[in-house]
Amino acid sequence: MPGRKPKNDPPPAEGQTRITIRERVYAALASGIRSGAVPPGRVLLEGPIAEAFGSSRAPVRSALRALHDDGLVQRFQGRGYLAGTRRGAVVDRTPLDPALFEIETEDGAPGRGPAPDPGLHILPDIRRTAATAMAFGEFRINQSKLARHYGISRARAAELLLLLNEQRVIWRDARGTWLVGPLTARAVREQYELRALLEPAALIQSAPRLSPAMFAPMLERIDRLANARAGATPDELEAAEQDLHEQCLAEADNRQMLAVIDHSKVPLLVNTVFLEAVGMVPDLPELSEHRDILQRLCAGRPAEAAELLARHLRLAAGRTLQRLKVISVLPDPDLPDYLTRR
Repeated sequence: MPGRKPKNDPPPAEGQTRITIRERVYAALASGIRSGAVPPGRVLLEGPIAEAFGSSRAPVRSALRALHDDGLVQRFQGRGYLAGTRRGAVVDRTPLDPALFEIETEDGAPGRGPAPDPGLHILPDIRRTAATAMAFGEFRINQSKLARHYGISRARAAELLLLLNEQRVIWRDARGTWLVGPLTARAVREQYELRALLEPAALIQSAPRLSPAMFAPMLERIDRLANARAGATPDELEAAEQDLHEQCLAEADNRQMLAVIDHSKVPLLVNTVFLEAVGMVPDLPELSEHRDILQRLCAGRPAEAAELLARHLRLAAGRTLQRLKVISVLPDPDLPDYLTRR
């Protein structure tokens, strides 16, 4: 594999024969940087790279940090990393072309970058379906039926399930059965308590590195959702949640803190499921809270923003619990056949 193996990479899961996603990302980017396919100054962002690999952000974040540790990328006053270590390189925000990267294939031979990956579109759909199911109880996931449902191999289905397990969306019992749910009131309270402690601290660390230009589209999204104008959907509400709870925290230095926060976001999915069931409504209270936090960040007042974020998360816990109660009395949703009630 081109480049050095990323540090502290966990061993592959039982039965997994492919190199890990973290290694694939590291190898592709390291090769592209060394060959010049990724020129000095090119901005590397977690989100687009994760999409290109059909991955969650966590392994991409880990790979980028390993590249930084190995001197292949550098920090700068903005989101993400810059390729290379040449000081004064012109910042280039051109989107990456994954086809430029050379990676190691499964048989050890060099190959081109990742082919179009069905996980790019399948993973969000499975995640949303699992989120819907967990709000209604506990369900088994049949890996073979999931593979047939999406027209993918069982091996690829297994990889997607491992990614969802990493995100704490699904879990596996002692017999190796994949399960989703139930999402309990206790779990909601505990995860929000954890986030109310950690997210404000992460925001304080991240805020000095956030570009002021990033807040305008975030505030525009809030405005559109607050008025429930045409085009406002639960998907866009989820994007607004990611704006505040992912993008605004992404530059924090404490990696362990970010990892714990990532693993405590399952209750956010309840709100999306709730709004899909009852329809979008104007004046959702969380939107004005998001706006106040983003405006404080835009004005360069991170301490105030962090205080408002802690308050927002405490209030959000109560709202989420109420919405979970509403969902619990609704008829069971029409779920695909790979999910069966336990």
